[in-house]
Amino acid sequence: KMKNSNGKNILIVTQYFWPENFLINNFALHLKKYANVTVLTGLPNYPDGKIFKKYNKIKKIFTENWEGIKVVRIPIIPRKKGGAVNLSLNYLSFLLNGTFLANKIDFKTKLDHILFYSTSPITSCLPAIKLKKIYNCRLSIWVQDLWPESLEATGYIKNRIILKLFSFIVKFIYKKCDYIFAQSKSFIKNIKKYTSKKKVTVLYNSHIVKSDSNIKKKNIDPKILKLLTQRKCFAFTGNIGKAQSVETIIDCARIIEKKNNKIHFFIIGAGSQKNEIRKLIKEYKLSNVTLHGPFKPNIVDYILKKTASNIITLKKHNIFSLTIPNKLQTYLLSGRPIVCAADGELNNIIKRNNIGLAVRAEDYINLSKAILKISNFNKTQIASYRKQNISFYNNNFEIDKQVKLFLKKIKIL
Repeated sequence: KMKNSNGKNILIVTQYFWPENFLINNFALHLKKYANVTVLTGLPNYPDGKIFKKYNKIKKIFTENWEGIKVVRIPIIPRKKGGAVNLSLNYLSFLLNGTFLANKIDFKTKLDHILFYSTSPITSCLPAIKLKKIYNCRLSIWVQDLWPESLEATGYIKNRIILKLFSFIVKFIYKKCDYIFAQSKSFIKNIKKYTSKKKVTVLYNSHIVKSDSNIKKKNIDPKILKLLTQRKCFAFTGNIGKAQSVETIIDCARIIEKKNNKIHFFIIGAGSQKNEIRKLIKEYKLSNVTLHGPFKPNIVDYILKKTASNIITLKKHNIFSLTIPNKLQTYLLSGRPIVCAADGELNNIIKRNNIGLAVRAEDYINLSKAILKISNFNKTQIASYRKQNISFYNNNFEIDKQVKLFLKKIKIL
């Protein structure tokens, strides 16, 4: 097994990892070129809430190898169908097992650095803080979700006292981290509320799927393939949760159904609001929206490259106006114009860089106008978006650039 040139050992702590589909997987693969990478994670159960078959008998620490990365898994309670109780048990099980088992895990080496990949909940950082103490090394946090604000914004927690308690925990976590990375520029101001002294560096997410040019058509739903050839298709992919405001697409589809019967919407993914969306499609008897998936990333990529445009929607809330959803990077690489209904950072990026059309969050009336406009684009317009979007991705989000930026910042490269 090839050892890396600088022989540094980096541990990534993340509640989610391969075979779950998260961007940290790609980051770890690229990081491996420059350091020896180990990952501490839970048992995979996202998004369906059931522990993946291969892992469902595991009751203690379990180690495996993935693409030359050592993966150490700790037992957790699966998230089941979601909802506050199930999610809390899932989060707590990772936090407690990770913290209690931390000194039982022998990484068989000294650790030079720990990176905590901070999706929700930020409390999953506590095992990383414990390991930092045990191995006497530095710790970075890469903030993907703003806590406690995102708890409040999605409506999971409304109690002021509990939110206050979480803000103390967030302060404690930031204090224990040596480096803080944020997934968007707009996050910085919010993070500074909890840590005034520390410098926050922007480290964008990247999208990279092993290109599967030989993807077999037979693996793709024939209904989708047929619609892609017969209609102007617009796809939304990823999590279908409260933050994503997919109802905006449904309201938009109702307007468009009356104006243009050649337009079709795919909503591809899983999430807490999927059944709600299914009910709305039925209630409004919409024939121009279909629900699919979740699919493997290479199938999603295949579909995204064949649409007229791809859609991002976010809920109207101050916290979501600071976020860059990961699907932006995925959509850019598909080379299609992006249409979005979101405020703040995302809206600005799309307008400033001419990579698509942007309207305000939840504004389904103007979203429908934008979609009608894109459906009339000619080949030249589409080709110019393709060029612009791919080059914008390469200049800003390319994964190797992000990995090197991270390593330079933590003084390992």
